[in-house]
Amino acid sequence: MPTFVHALSADRFDTYLKWAGADQTLAERLYTYNVQLSAALYGPLHMLEVVLRNMADARLAAQHGAAWIDDPAILVTNYQTGAIAKARQTLQKDGCQRRSKSRPFGGVKPGHRVTCRGEWREGVARGPLPTALV
Repeated sequence: MPTFVHALSADRFDTYLKWAGADQTLAERLYTYNVQLSAALYGPLHMLEVVLRNMADARLAAQHGAAWIDDPAILVTNYQTGAIAKARQTLQKDGCQRRSKSRPFGGVKPGHRVTCRGEWREGVARGPLPTALV
């Protein structure tokens, strides 16, 4: 049976071991605390992401029209246009249609963990999402 350190990898655990002054028990507690802290922040950060994205979309649509996302004067870098193309490919691959001209990526959820049909990916769960989550 692998030890805690071997299960994580020595390289990953080394950072915590240095912070703990080579005290392995304290390093394991620090790692566990970090995991708990990350879990506690996941929900609030998710909501912040959704709110910021929706606010940015509303502001850009108000200033540049509903098709702002296709305006080469707004999305000027290869990274930006590539991210949009990738999101469109994801929707197409999943058999999703654009929800509306003003919300072209309404089916792409944060982190792409939910398909446009409301099914969880990666085997976490299957079936429709509760209405409150869609």
